[in-house]
Amino acid sequence: MRGSVRGALHWGTVTTTLSLAAALSAALTDLRSAPWAGQVPVGAFEDFLRGDSARVYRGSPEHFTASAVVFTPDLTHTLLCFHGKGSMWVQLGGHMEGGDASPAEGALREAREESGLEEFELLAPVPIDLNRHGLAATFGSCHAHWDVVYALTTPFAVPRVSEESGDVRWFPVDDLFSGCAIGFEQQFANVLGRARALVAG
Repeated sequence: MRGSVRGALHWGTVTTTLSLAAALSAALTDLRSAPWAGQVPVGAFEDFLRGDSARVYRGSPEHFTASAVVFTPDLTHTLLCFHGKGSMWVQLGGHMEGGDASPAEGALREAREESGLEEFELLAPVPIDLNRHGLAATFGSCHAHWDVVYALTTPFAVPRVSEESGDVRWFPVDDLFSGCAIGFEQQFANVLGRARALVAG
């Protein structure tokens, strides 16, 4: 199964709101076949997308984002960034943009921009988690993110701090920094368990 779920990502195609929404809808449909489908709120995310396809982009108070939980290939370390607005350590990610043909490509772009690294591979072709979380007032007009989360792997290398990130560091998966976002450690534990099952399978 390990060989069948991994896949390279290619991006750069200009997309429309409707095509990105269709790609997100397809990703959620495909997620229903994943072993962890019953552990994530697929139906709620599908309903939210059906309510307004423009929610794939920022603009309304609540909208979709795409993020990447990045691991070393052996799953011993994870790459986190320090989010300036939230003053917390979280996975790499952010708003989807016009050049993203799919949420997976949005997650890849964010991972590249925020880490300065280039060589990423999907651990699974479908989202490994879905997470809606409210935002503090420091996020301005953004009140909540409906985050579509992918698992990526990349060889261990020194990341580069960019304008997209206050700091970026590798952490052992069993010893996360204490300054992580509220609820992140449990979310990460869920993602790590699914990632380990994929690699073992």
